[in-house]
Amino acid sequence: MRYGSPVAAYLAQARQIDGLIQAKLEQIAQLRASITRGTAMLSDMPRGGPMRDWTDTAARVADMETELREQINLMIDIKGEITEAILTVPDMELRTLLNYRYLTGWSWGRIADAMHYDRATIWRKHKEAMAAVQIPEDKLQHLATQCNT
Repeated sequence: MRYGSPVAAYLAQARQIDGLIQAKLEQIAQLRASITRGTAMLSDMPRGGPMRDWTDTAARVADMETELREQINLMIDIKGEITEAILTVPDMELRTLLNYRYLTGWSWGRIADAMHYDRATIWRKHKEAMAAVQIPEDKLQHLATQCNT
């Protein structure tokens, strides 16, 4: 998805991160379920070779789960940075608008209803809020490259 500015692209990551985190958590649940099913099937079998193979598989699954959790932690860190960027906006009403849009994922209509404005006013205030957001230059440069491709 393309965004009009690097700031918008940076903040929009928060909404995308929520979906990615949910997908990773589902992957972890599936990995755990596969281990549980495999352990149940092998518990009735005579001891020997298959159990050793299963132990290796269980160890690999545990490694995969650890990797997924590390990815989740990185995404949570990025979302924290986005929250910090929103907090740089001095006006509380503008910060609230950005929180609704990017951290909560609300539609423009829902934001307008919650803030008691029409959509045109919300869009104008959003433009004002975007101009006030302070994002570290290194992050903006990276995103500017992505927006122009």
